[in-house]
Amino acid sequence: MTQHHTPRYWIAQHIEDLFRKETSNVGVILAVNGHIYARFLGENEAGQLDGRSLRQLPHPKVFKQWVEFWRETCAEEQEVDPNALSGHHYRVIEGGALTGTEDHAHTHMHDYLFRAIVSP
Repeated sequence: MTQHHTPRYWIAQHIEDLFRKETSNVGVILAVNGHIYARFLGENEAGQLDGRSLRQLPHPKVFKQWVEFWRETCAEEQEVDPNALSGHHYRVIEGGALTGTEDHAHTHMHDYLFRAIVSP
């Protein structure tokens, strides 16, 4: 019998001003049935970052490094640890659980979350 766990999500944020704690959401990480999926600002359908869409960030190269780090860490881990995925100007915070989603594919959940939380 396949065991199903409630899908959970986390929000990747950029903190431009550390003093004022002003954030912008730059990604969504979704854990479904032991798999971790991630999508970030500026990524195309293939998961490649388009530098032109990152111009709104003060340091696009730093953001690219964070995305690489987040992706590598998520690929290696079974669980999402927000503390291990956070730094000074970038952090990952708990988003919550998605109940009533048993009949939805992870791609639909992930697309919905990304559009609702990250997309301008």
